[in-house]
Amino acid sequence: MALNIVEKIDGAVNVKHVLASVSDKRGLDCLVPGLVAANPDVKIYSTGGTYAAIETLLGPEAAARNLVAVAAYTGQPEMQGGLVKTLDFKIYLGLLSETYNEAFRLAPRGNPEKEWQIRILHRMADLDVQRLDWSAAIKDNEEILRISPDDERAHLALFRLYPRTGHSHLSIGALDKLIRRYLTNDKTAKALTVLEDLIESQPDSIPLRARIAQLCLNLGKRDQALQHLDILGDLQLEAGHREGAIKTIEAILALNPPNEAVYADLYREMAQREPPARKP
Repeated sequence: MALNIVEKIDGAVNVKHVLASVSDKRGLDCLVPGLVAANPDVKIYSTGGTYAAIETLLGPEAAARNLVAVAAYTGQPEMQGGLVKTLDFKIYLGLLSETYNEAFRLAPRGNPEKEWQIRILHRMADLDVQRLDWSAAIKDNEEILRISPDDERAHLALFRLYPRTGHSHLSIGALDKLIRRYLTNDKTAKALTVLEDLIESQPDSIPLRARIAQLCLNLGKRDQALQHLDILGDLQLEAGHREGAIKTIEAILALNPPNEAVYADLYREMAQREPPARKP
């Protein structure tokens, strides 16, 4: 069985968590006391015979402080007579997220493996979000898109994560990439659904409102386009985007709205000129 040994870490930090499960118990009498000496607060996660051996080496007081049963940590009992103990995302995601773990980077790229990579990366991203590590979550989702460019979940995650790291300008770009992929693959209904869901949670977003209005226009949904354009114009005026509001009113007038005279008067007031002649 090949060994995967991490020999390099970022910075000099105390070992805080150790996963120990061995068939040959020789050397534990040196390793375990050495770990505790290096960091008295170290947590050693173990199971079965290894757990029992470490418990004996540490003694009751130190074992209560430093030793944790894998089943207690994962919340899952052992299976297959004790053979399956660490096959839990709390364990393998921690191992795979090591910066210098070559096993994950060099994993086979076949379809089943690809699906597992994506699932693992999504779990890693979820954990990073829970830890409020936005930058790590962004890297996870960017890696997902490198493997699977059509992954909607990753695109939308980046849309929400970029602003948290001060990169708001990248946020709408992530969304545009997803919408373009849908349109390219003739999935316009899906693109519209995504935008509608986002508008529901961010109704005052000018970029989102502009995009859903344009998509409705492209799909021939005139009434919906008018509704979104009307809201877009109000949002632009409130934000002081005068030129943008004028262009939005032009787009509304081009659709022959029921209250055309009202929009025409507003256009004259704002633009100080007559509205453009409507195309026949």
